[in-house]
Amino acid sequence: MQSELYSSTYGKGNVKFLKVKKDTSNPTVQDVLEANVQVLLRGKFDESYTKADNSSIVPTDTVKNTILIEAKTSDVWPIERFAAHLAKHFTTKYSHVEGVEVTIVQTKWTKIKLNGKDHAHSFKHDGPETRRTFLDYDKLTKKLQVTSSIKDLTVLKSTGSMFYGYNVCDYTTLQPTKDRILSTDVDASWTFDPTKISTLDDVLSHPELFDFAYNSARDVTLELFCLENSASVQATMYNMSHKILETVKEIGTVNIILSVIATAAITVGLVETYHAYEKSKQSKPTSSPQPQVQPQQVIKKREHSEELIREQLARNYAFLTEPGMEKVRSQRIVVVGAGGVGSWVATMLARSGVEHLRIIDFDQVSLSSLNRHAVATLKDVGISKVDCIKNHLLEIAPWIDIDARNQLWNLESAEELIYGDDFKPTYVVDCIDNLDTKCDLLTYCHEKKIPIVSSGGAATKSDPTRINLADISKTEEDPLMKKIRVVLKKRGIVQGIPVIFSAEKPDPRKAKLLPLPDDEFAKGNVDQLSALRDFRVRILPVLGTMPGMFGLAIATFILTTVSGYPVEPVEGKNRYKVYDDLLQSLAGQQTRIGRTDQRVQIAMHEVNYLLEDVFRGKSPISNYSTRLTLSRWDPKKELSLQNVVIMTKDEQRNHENRVLNGGEALEDVYSKEVLDLIQKRFADEAYFSQFK
Repeated sequence: MQSELYSSTYGKGNVKFLKVKKDTSNPTVQDVLEANVQVLLRGKFDESYTKADNSSIVPTDTVKNTILIEAKTSDVWPIERFAAHLAKHFTTKYSHVEGVEVTIVQTKWTKIKLNGKDHAHSFKHDGPETRRTFLDYDKLTKKLQVTSSIKDLTVLKSTGSMFYGYNVCDYTTLQPTKDRILSTDVDASWTFDPTKISTLDDVLSHPELFDFAYNSARDVTLELFCLENSASVQATMYNMSHKILETVKEIGTVNIILSVIATAAITVGLVETYHAYEKSKQSKPTSSPQPQVQPQQVIKKREHSEELIREQLARNYAFLTEPGMEKVRSQRIVVVGAGGVGSWVATMLARSGVEHLRIIDFDQVSLSSLNRHAVATLKDVGISKVDCIKNHLLEIAPWIDIDARNQLWNLESAEELIYGDDFKPTYVVDCIDNLDTKCDLLTYCHEKKIPIVSSGGAATKSDPTRINLADISKTEEDPLMKKIRVVLKKRGIVQGIPVIFSAEKPDPRKAKLLPLPDDEFAKGNVDQLSALRDFRVRILPVLGTMPGMFGLAIATFILTTVSGYPVEPVEGKNRYKVYDDLLQSLAGQQTRIGRTDQRVQIAMHEVNYLLEDVFRGKSPISNYSTRLTLSRWDPKKELSLQNVVIMTKDEQRNHENRVLNGGEALEDVYSKEVLDLIQKRFADEAYFSQFK
């Protein structure tokens, strides 16, 4: 196959120099120019490629030396002039060099100002911004191109930028705005008209033109960036280009690139809005449950491709399986309370595929909400919490149906808020922090037989290892839930409501509830949380991470429950004294059943493992989780992890009397369901032990 060399260039790049120019009348007044130069040569070099004949090659080392020597001995200001000087040198000195490309990048150094005046010889670096020029000269055709540019000029303005009226489709999530922060990198280049700058001598004889062009292009770019408030960055770039062409007649074409670094919509008068809202709350009668909501734009549900939905939920499908995700996506869940806990519940349910959410809360986003709210930002301050969540979640999952109800839930509005518009809830989440309302919601759902999960109090809590999921009857160290249990018991409800709570004990070294000053009592109704006498909800100290963990735990519980994923929550954790008591109960039993050796070949950490992981924190006989002991199971077998069972004290006594000492068969004492469950627990232990 015959091949032919079409074209070639070679040369030297990354040749750097810094030159100092002294004022002839006052040598202490100086200027500097730092540059990085590349020179590429074209010409009769074909045989160096086709025949390895280097006789025509000007060594790249020579090219480098030429650049440095010429920089030292000739004028390098402006860089366009020096580029033309190099092009003329190479095409004149070497007859076989037919063309030259010169690229020069000038680093910006500006004089330091002292007392408002430029210092004579001290400079500061102006960041990544550079001045550049590219000169291409062909000796045979006499064709000349000179293109100069500004690169990496980074600018920002905090207002005076808009973006709206653009095309919207099902992939669009960006919201229109008439006020935003705009930051961009400016890359502006201009090519001189070849009919006006046609020869190397034109460049060499008019050095002032190129400084004028550079300064004008830079000034115009900055001026219009500052002054224009256009809905289109494209329009701003066009106006910049047009004005540069008008200002410098020798320029033929202009090219501007504005690479947007970041834009952010801002809410004008945010602080004023917030203070106005706070003031309006104080001026309203305390009986009014619904503060006025600031006018706001609410994002609407959009159609979305099923293929894209499944791709977004791919990890959930892999985890919960196809049938499980079908159940998750069909859920209709009501979240009552859209604060620190509720916002996280709603967010993770939406992210996980739940397609029908109703979120109920009468309150608005405040500045103090931002330490714990799942999605709220500064621009959301002053709008309703429910619309804030809806707006953000529809940007994550635009296909879901979110019904945002900016209302106070109470018994009068219960039917409408829970069932209104034929909602038919499959689950309700209680994230209310008011005692009476919380009790009413739990009672309402219990009577209506609507599955509900409740959040305990996250205030003053800080230990993530103490967060538990248990039936309401087994909650501990939660003063809110303690009071709720009392109220619900009077209403005939003692169990059947799962609760996320923290079993962290009070500690005098940790955050405490803050008492109200005397003047607050004059405002009335200070006992909103009667479980915490004389405290308002808004003064409870809350570590922002804890409500999030409560919310994530609730969302996980709902997702695994409705999908049928096999999870059996352990009721209670980290009970060291309980583990020790269990071990001692087993040792005591050894004596009572006539074993002379009371030593138990089970370690403390294995008791923890048996209670928490194998038996899920409760007796398999009665399902109780209080007054627990550890008992030998089958008297015919040796004591081992496969032959001990968690029981209550009464169950242990009965087991000793009838089985261990009485000699009755296990089948005669326990039901088949109990025996099967215990065998399942032993099978679990055998499986778990593989990984110990």
